[in-house]
Amino acid sequence: MMVLRYRKTIDIEKYDFIFAGPPYALQNIDDIPRLIFEKKLLNPSGWFILEHTPRNDYKNFPFYKAERKYGTTVFSIFINNETHE
Repeated sequence: MMVLRYRKTIDIEKYDFIFAGPPYALQNIDDIPRLIFEKKLLNPSGWFILEHTPRNDYKNFPFYKAERKYGTTVFSIFINNETHE
């Protein structure tokens, strides 16, 4: 299910790990990391990994930690470094 639509259907829960592999042509792909952290979906030290193409760059996003490139696929890694709720 589309993560943005799914998020609207569930109660507030927190996760240790979230992986999003949305369609590369998704127009609002940049909203995904913003919403993950705005909605506080990760536990402290929780990881969020977003699969995308090289045309998207998340190095300046809050909580960005690293990226791994595999051909035309990039995995951006974000870690929730907040220690309290």
